[in-house]
Amino acid sequence: MALVGILVFIHESGHFIFAKIFGVGVKVFSLGFGRRLFGVEWGGTDYRVSLIPAGGYVMMEGADPFQDGGDGDSDPDSPTSFMNKPVWQRLIIVAAGPAFNLLLPVVVFTALFMVGEPGAAPVLGQVDLYSSAQEAGLQVGDRVTHINGEEIATWGALEESLEHVDQDPVLKVLRGEQSLELTLDTPEGAILDGGVYPSSVYGISAIFPGPYVVIADQDAVLAVAGLETGDLITKVGDKEIRSFDGLISELDGIQGQAEVAYMRRDAEGSVVDGSVTVTQDPTRPESSLPFVHPHANAWGLAPPYLSVYEVQEESPAEVGGLLRGDVVTAVDGVKVRTFNDVIHLVKQAQVGEGEVASSRSVTLTLLRDGQLQDRIFKPTIREDHDNFGRYTFRPVIGFNTFSIGIAQEEATRRYSLIPAVQHAGQRTLDAATKVVSTVGYLVTGEAAASKTVGGPIAIFRHAAAAAERGIFDWAYMMAGLSISLAVVNFLPVPVLDGGQFLFYAVEGIRGRPLSLQVRERAQQIGVLFLLGLMFVVLVIDVRNWIAA
Repeated sequence: MALVGILVFIHESGHFIFAKIFGVGVKVFSLGFGRRLFGVEWGGTDYRVSLIPAGGYVMMEGADPFQDGGDGDSDPDSPTSFMNKPVWQRLIIVAAGPAFNLLLPVVVFTALFMVGEPGAAPVLGQVDLYSSAQEAGLQVGDRVTHINGEEIATWGALEESLEHVDQDPVLKVLRGEQSLELTLDTPEGAILDGGVYPSSVYGISAIFPGPYVVIADQDAVLAVAGLETGDLITKVGDKEIRSFDGLISELDGIQGQAEVAYMRRDAEGSVVDGSVTVTQDPTRPESSLPFVHPHANAWGLAPPYLSVYEVQEESPAEVGGLLRGDVVTAVDGVKVRTFNDVIHLVKQAQVGEGEVASSRSVTLTLLRDGQLQDRIFKPTIREDHDNFGRYTFRPVIGFNTFSIGIAQEEATRRYSLIPAVQHAGQRTLDAATKVVSTVGYLVTGEAAASKTVGGPIAIFRHAAAAAERGIFDWAYMMAGLSISLAVVNFLPVPVLDGGQFLFYAVEGIRGRPLSLQVRERAQQIGVLFLLGLMFVVLVIDVRNWIAA
């Protein structure tokens, strides 16, 4: 409530300030709604605090055409009446509310950029097979320092830069002590419109797969020591482990013996801690396991991001006999390196588009109990949604892998004042564009309301979660809500600012206002529309809350 109240108060402040600038009489400026609690009258305006702390409102002379004989003012000739002001001034006063809601995120983002915006470092955690990133020669562990000459400090900055490229991006990366310049080919037909993460279009991710154990060779050192598939390694000796590659590196560095600490989920679902002693085996042969990680092979481990963690009920995976611990090595004979590779190749099985799409069968090559086997699966078409809430359809087999991971390193993006303002403006413009696009997709039916629309319950839940994560996340959410409020308020609905703006724009073109009857009927329709929208949002809110 407090968050919404702040945003509404800022909105109304826009109307108030420009009303004062243009000499419109403001009868009331209220913080909150309902009965007046206390306040002060100054300059002809009652500045008050009202009972219900949910925003605020501004009451201007002559602004309501349905009171006081039809002109909203007991004195229709009053020079301070809103309706007696030139059309261009009324347009500015109406637009000032949404404009202030757009100004707020610029201020917030500017402050964050100057203080230092935290984020994941622009270090590659995964590179998809058959992607433009792999074709360009990018590797896991590369640190991106520049894109098309622009300095890149965080992964968020990398995403923003890729979203706005108007040519094939040229990446400058650090690989150890080596500096490289590599060009990415933008895939034909790629749309970097916010519906997907731009990085995924090029086949890169900041997430390093977590250090999960997937035993591929029961005779290998780790299995003999007592580790099991699904164990999460936390330490090797005194070294904390945060990624699968880090695990392999530390195992390779063992001199003699080392204690390996792990977490394991027992049959009841509780997490228990344990440790085993691992002895380095200098005679261990290079494994012939069919993976792209030979050092992992030598320890008898399969890549966790290709290993089945969960099989979904009644899915093609369950019907086809896929089991926890199975390792996917190829799809239709094509070797895979990441789970995204699997998704990409299964997607190729789709026949047709949209709701009428179907799929052909695919063959997964699996490693099970040290043996390779081929199994045939017939994917089902699943309805999904992108970041806009737009409906998408893709074939799925129905399993998850041990793909949970983390960004290896944190970084900070910091700018001086002018660059901070520039980036803040661009961030605000991008967000506003996405909100407008989402509204358009909702109107055309391309997006799901349940995935894109939220009311008081959703706002409260997300605000609470953001506050727990820290001030930066809370500030981001406030800025995002302010942008949404600005866009929604400027929709051409009569009771909203956009509807009023439209009325006055028509008046400016015609040279005379619309009739009182027309405006009254439009207002009635607008009220009914908003009441219906509020009901729908409330239903969606409650359903999502119950389902959470």
